[in-house]
Amino acid sequence: MMISLQAPEAQSRAHMVTFQSIPNLNLTAEDKRVYGNLFKEADPSGFGAVSGDRAVKFFERTRLAA
Repeated sequence: MMISLQAPEAQSRAHMVTFQSIPNLNLTAEDKRVYGNLFKEADPSGFGAVSGDRAVKFFERTRLAA
């Protein structure tokens, strides 16, 4: 059994990617709308980040080539 000294919120945020960590992209207004909606779908709780597990499940549905 492993014991963690981190608070639960710190543990859950350790493996997340947020919009702040993505480089500045020159997206059109339409691209921002579309990608914003996709992010909201991947982050239904509105936390502002997507966990690795949730991201994997989200992208598996796209059937993009690995």
